Amino acid sequence: MCLRYGDASVRCWGSNTSGQLGQGNTAHWGDDPGESPPGVAAIKLSGPDGDGDGVPDETDQCPAVSGGGTASGCPAATTSDPPPSSSTPQTPAPSTPAPATPTPTPELTLSGKTLTFAVTLRARPNTKGCPKVAQARITATRKGKRVGRAAATLKVRRAATGCLATGKAKLAKAPPAGTKITATVSSPKLKTKRLSVTRR
Repeated sequence: MCLRYGDASVRCWGSNTSGQLGQGNTAHWGDDPGESPPGVAAIKLSGPDGDGDGVPDETDQCPAVSGGGTASGCPAATTSDPPPSSSTPQTPAPSTPAPATPTPTPELTLSGKTLTFAVTLRARPNTKGCPKVAQARITATRKGKRVGRAAATLKVRRAATGCLATGKAKLAKAPPAGTKITATVSSPKLKTKRLSVTRR
């Protein structure tokens, strides 16, 4: 009979004809006065043996393959090198970085006094194809007051997501910080789109 104590130790007592009490001898324990379970030495149990070859996984060099009774836990090899085990450090394969998410291109940018357009517009209902041009009307405001106006004709071409209008417009002068630029892009065949950018 065996008991497992709260400290995870195991002590066995009783008949020990074949050494089954784990004491390294065949002496019986518990048949004489004073021989109680706490008096017998704790047994060191071996860990799990996943392949059932009698070699605990913690020392088995081949824990997934039965060693057929060899001390290493590996089958008798035809070469001097044992098969790789799960305990042998393996060099990790280089990881492939995830593809970067493309940053969307701004539809309206301001550099100095130049505005650059790359605007995707959708066609109006019951229209086919894209027109050749679109018009941009630009207003500059600062502290609630209009400080400038401009206009530009943009070239239009078909794109995967609609009609792409591209081009540049120049203001009379570079706007000071805090100026808000509003641009309205339109065409008879396209839905109007309003864009804005603020001078930093």
